[in-house]
Amino acid sequence: AIAAYGGEIQTAAGDDATSQTLLLPGLVSRKKDFVPALTKAVSNGWAPPVEVVLEHANAVSRDFEKRNGDKAGNMKRSRSMADVAKGNVVVDYSEEPSGKIVRLAS
Repeated sequence: AIAAYGGEIQTAAGDDATSQTLLLPGLVSRKKDFVPALTKAVSNGWAPPVEVVLEHANAVSRDFEKRNGDKAGNMKRSRSMADVAKGNVVVDYSEEPSGKIVRLAS
C-alpha cells in the first residue's frame, strides 16, 4: 500500500499483537481507488517480503496438515480436466478508468 499511495504506517499495541494501519483518507472504492494503484505498484516490481511469503506458506501447510492428518503426505495429484484458455491476464485501463480484466492472445 505504501508503494501505491505513500504515507506512513501507524502502529498501535493491541490485545494479542501489534496492529499496523495505513490511513488512506478520501479513498472509498476498491475498484476505482485501490485496484489501479496497487496494480501499478505490482507491475513496477513490488513484491511481498520473502519472510512474509514463507510465513504464509508455512501457515497454509500447518492448516492443511491439521485438517487432513496423516493423509497430507499420501495425496496424489490427478490430471486436471479443466479446459483453461491460454494467454496472460492483464487489467486494461484504456476504456474505463476502473479497468477491465482481459486475456491477451498467446
